[in-house]
Amino acid sequence: MVDLLVTDLVIVNSGADGGGSASRLPGVVVMSPGDKWGVLDYAMCLVHEAMHLNLFVGDMVYGTFALSSRELDADRFRALSAVKIGRRRPLDKAFHAAVVTVPLMFMEHHQDRTTLVDLYTASLRDACADLKKQREHFTAYGRMLLDELCAFGESIDFEVVARTISSPEYAGYLPVAA
Repeated sequence: MVDLLVTDLVIVNSGADGGGSASRLPGVVVMSPGDKWGVLDYAMCLVHEAMHLNLFVGDMVYGTFALSSRELDADRFRALSAVKIGRRRPLDKAFHAAVVTVPLMFMEHHQDRTTLVDLYTASLRDACADLKKQREHFTAYGRMLLDELCAFGESIDFEVVARTISSPEYAGYLPVAA
């Protein structure tokens, strides 16, 4: 997925550890690595931002929400964040946060680490329950993504993730628009 979505990597020292991507700059990932980052930290940052890019591209092609990003900023469309635990965020941002927890949890699990798995398991379940309350504001494509996300959130079954990313039918391709 990363090789299909990331075209440019910009590395800066912003003073804050992390990365960023934007819907209006498809393909571009900005990374500000911490002094103590190891290979896994770089990889997780890159995969995290590539997942955001994947969601941005899917949204551009298929549409994820029935409302605009500006409309989704309204308080009534906020949902719990899986990452900023306990905080309510605009629906699209809460959805993105929940989706990006999955590959991060998977990558750590694959490395026999549990920091993020332990941190995000309950918050992902809570976020999914809250996101599902606003299911009507997702398009058919968005509801499909939401349902897959919530199924993982309920089971935390890493074998499902492994099978999905290994399956030829999902080998880097988005579904064909009807």
